[in-house]
Amino acid sequence: MEELKSLVKGLEEADANKLVEDIPKIMGLVKQVGFLQVVQDEDLKDFIEELREKMGDIDVEALIPLAKLVMPTLFEGMQELLTNSEEAKEEMAEMEDITLEIAVPEIDFYMNIQIKDGSFSGGEGKLPDAELKVGVKRDVFLNLVKGEGDLVSAYMAGGMTLEGPLNKAMILQSLFEIMSDEYEFDVGIF
Repeated sequence: MEELKSLVKGLEEADANKLVEDIPKIMGLVKQVGFLQVVQDEDLKDFIEELREKMGDIDVEALIPLAKLVMPTLFEGMQELLTNSEEAKEEMAEMEDITLEIAVPEIDFYMNIQIKDGSFSGGEGKLPDAELKVGVKRDVFLNLVKGEGDLVSAYMAGGMTLEGPLNKAMILQSLFEIMSDEYEFDVGIF
């Protein structure tokens, strides 16, 4: 945990080259320590927001592989937070099954969210039979990674497409609200 805290503290002064070097280490340590512990630690709970802001300093071509590392870590973190929340488990037990794929085809990157039998899973990869498919333009995705905007604004501006029943996408909002209320954690893209 101390190594993670040290790296996160170093974000404040890091230049773009140092960020490119340190972000993979930080994400590896977040997975090792556990996302729940990270968001509950007073010194670390706000680091995602700071990290995303600092990612704006990185050259676009160097940002793409980092985004492909950071976003799945966030989705896996969401899974851990929701699995450990009694309120989220109760909410998911009452939800219909939902499969959602977020695709950024210009950079060959795909993420997914699934709620099945009252359980949440999220991470990297395609879901060919997803009932909801979100297509995001490359530049919009990179802006989201940097904390600039959200999917709703991107949709309104034509930077993303949505295929499937919109009402199912809205159902997920309650889970994001639970994460925000219970853990003071905002994914920042929804």
